[in-house]
Amino acid sequence: MSSWAAYSNAKALLVNAGEDGHIYAGRYTPLTQSDINKVIGVYIIDGLSPSPQLEWKMQPQSRRPLHGCDFATGCIGYGYQQLIWSFYCFFACQDPLMTPPSREKCPNFKVNELFWWLRFLMKEAWLLGEHVLLNKQTCKIQDKTIYTTCCGKCKRIGDGVQTDAIADDSHTADFYFRNEPVDQKWIDMGMSPMHACIL
Repeated sequence: MSSWAAYSNAKALLVNAGEDGHIYAGRYTPLTQSDINKVIGVYIIDGLSPSPQLEWKMQPQSRRPLHGCDFATGCIGYGYQQLIWSFYCFFACQDPLMTPPSREKCPNFKVNELFWWLRFLMKEAWLLGEHVLLNKQTCKIQDKTIYTTCCGKCKRIGDGVQTDAIADDSHTADFYFRNEPVDQKWIDMGMSPMHACIL
């Protein structure tokens, strides 16, 4: 997370944000790590108590009685419109100058760091019992995406990306997306692809 502000500012620099004749001319200011943390905090608050528009969470309750949040307003202050627009346009959690690997080697490249972090946190947050469950789980998809053709069925409401998961008492301890390539060393040992994912 400590590099997200640098990545976001590099992404803005690539499109000359704030320069005359370019996006947000004269209005863009570089994002700080504090700005990123504040907007992510507003996303968390909006996840707990959803609003039709995220910007409403950044307004005081005197202006938006139902969806306003005085706490978020106090943290962010004035100028929240430019902050959220800059976040929408330029937020990056990976280096924008990095060359992405091929889709066959790393199909989830854009979100791999998030998956690695979740896998780490899940192992730290839960001690597995003696008996665990190997299960398929589905992550819902609400948009047109390449994942609809490569790792799940998405024709009905509730369909989505499928994962093989290790679970214990309704808690997911680890997961492996079906579109990720399997480690070849397990295949060479005679394991099936599903067992190789779990191992």
